[in-house]
Amino acid sequence: MSLDAAVPELIADKIVPLQKHARTFLDDNYDPSPAKEATRFCLECIEPSGTRLLEKLVSRDGHVLHQRGSEILPSVAFQGNPVKPPVAARSPEEDGAETGLAQVIPLPEGISHRVRNLFLLNLDLHGELDHWLNGPALQP
Repeated sequence: MSLDAAVPELIADKIVPLQKHARTFLDDNYDPSPAKEATRFCLECIEPSGTRLLEKLVSRDGHVLHQRGSEILPSVAFQGNPVKPPVAARSPEEDGAETGLAQVIPLPEGISHRVRNLFLLNLDLHGELDHWLNGPALQP
């Protein structure tokens, strides 16, 4: 994505609520984070320029995206080729039957399989994995 172009509408629509939540956090004036890091982050998030805000967020990230000149590019979390899904372990009771996930995780093509694993781990830690696995299938 070029920072010389207008911020895409899909991203601009996400910036507005981010700025609103950041402003609310700052107005509450309660930051228990070490060295007021959350306040510093929210001050960056209320940046009025969408382009400048994206630059700040990308510079904080550095793993999924990075900036080179006026371009935002995929970083180390992305790979140059599609990731092969991991082979699922099978128990003897399954008698060799392969079972795939009923749900599709909507991730960008070429992103590291670790992001998929983190998504599933997050669901599991919040006690939502069983519901997600047995719920209605997501559309890719």
